[in-house]
Amino acid sequence: MPNTLIHLGAQGLSAKLVKHDIDMRFVFLACIIPDLPWVVQRFARQVFGDIDRMELMLRSGIQSSLFFCLIFSAAIAAISRKSMTVFIILASGSLIHLLLDATQKKWARGSFLLAPFDWHLTAFEWLWPENTIFPILTILSLIYIMLTWRSIRHDAVFAPPSIVRYITFAVLAIIYMAAPRMFIPALVEQNVYFSKTLSDFDARPGKHTVFDRAPIIDVSSPTPVIRIYTGESIRLANVKLSPGGAVSVKGVFIEPDLVRVDSIHEHPPFLRTLPSVVGLVLIALLWIQTFYIRIRATRRRS
Repeated sequence: MPNTLIHLGAQGLSAKLVKHDIDMRFVFLACIIPDLPWVVQRFARQVFGDIDRMELMLRSGIQSSLFFCLIFSAAIAAISRKSMTVFIILASGSLIHLLLDATQKKWARGSFLLAPFDWHLTAFEWLWPENTIFPILTILSLIYIMLTWRSIRHDAVFAPPSIVRYITFAVLAIIYMAAPRMFIPALVEQNVYFSKTLSDFDARPGKHTVFDRAPIIDVSSPTPVIRIYTGESIRLANVKLSPGGAVSVKGVFIEPDLVRVDSIHEHPPFLRTLPSVVGLVLIALLWIQTFYIRIRATRRRS
């Protein structure tokens, strides 16, 4: 998927072209709604070592689907002053985000656009993340954000206290957090992220598999070792790798922990991490700025 800065730049500019006085705080928030489950997943893997990583991966994929993005958008809209406007901004922004994600090549990955009716991944796979267009877009996006920042307004965003709004928010939030579990069996049955293949350890030999951006952890042996999203170490046959970075792999299991590589693509380290972290920090700072300004305004009135 494009890094967060590219999403902010591309979606921010397109939103401004559609409506000049659009609330950029919600436009930028919409840019990260599909990514929030993946951010939480990365944090959970670091903090909780014994967590079920396959279930966490599937849950993150479900919550990043358009359907669950709409639930998240509706929850935020429920407590906002202009509920319908906010929902449209967040929902449309989430859809654009998922469509942009689908343009990048990510083997065995993509966007869930038709869930919960269809859990097939949509992937256009036009460009690898290493394509030179993405660093250029990252720089242009950062420049656009810097030029736009001072013009972002910081008026009140949340509606006055209302029991109906709070209950609506709470119900939608509970659905967003709890409902993904009921869809996990459907994803496993459909072998999303090759979860069904990986679940049966002894039955793996002879089965096709695909790994997306698996970190390289050892290149000293004749069969280099990568770490897949389940936390397992998998050896690769018929390939030599450079240390560091990550690889996307297509192949066939020879043994439960050994894959014969048919196709491979190497990714340089830290390609997306820094721009995405910068983008997330900028969004956090924007909302902190809004809350700070609103608190100061409230104190002055009192």
